[in-house]
Amino acid sequence: MLPALLEIASEQSKPTEATMKKHNRSLNYAATYPEATLRYHKSNMVLNIDMDAAYLVLPGARSRYAGYFYFSENLKNYHSFTPKMNGTILITCKGLKGVVCSTAETGGIFHNAQYTIPITRILIHVLKHPQPELGTPIVTDNETSKGIITKLIKLRKSKTWDMGYHWIEDRIKKKEIQLRWKPGKYSRADYFTKHHPPAYHKIMRPNYLLN
Repeated sequence: MLPALLEIASEQSKPTEATMKKHNRSLNYAATYPEATLRYHKSNMVLNIDMDAAYLVLPGARSRYAGYFYFSENLKNYHSFTPKMNGTILITCKGLKGVVCSTAETGGIFHNAQYTIPITRILIHVLKHPQPELGTPIVTDNETSKGIITKLIKLRKSKTWDMGYHWIEDRIKKKEIQLRWKPGKYSRADYFTKHHPPAYHKIMRPNYLLN
């Protein structure tokens, strides 16, 4: 429901009949599934984040990003293994305020990382659950964004990028965050960045909800 509510909210200043149809459809969806239930599985309480972004999908040429936060095991080789699915502790689904170029994914990484740091510190210092030495894994399906942030790609004319997103590089150097790449078909956040037909929702809902 998050992508639908985000789009309806973005149209509130200039609503149309199409906005009302979207509003009614979201209410009908809620009435169809009144008892959605999350299932949590036992784990080592290692925070994992899958993130994704959709380019130019909101009014005003803006983009949407999403993050799926969950607990799993501490896997050293994310290239060969995918952490076991678990109930989410947080889902982000928001629009980027600025109009970005094709670096919408980088903006999504930045904003999800800002949620990640305080959660990780609570896990380590308050709840005493150790986290990976290299930092909390954030998984993206965009190799360009990963390359820019981890310095595998050399930037030119990047002053604007440095002003906005240098914070992520700093967190990676401090080993508070580690950025990993996985193909988009394995991303658990992809479901929350786009609108899907009813048939796709029926297929995907069991992956996220018990009921």
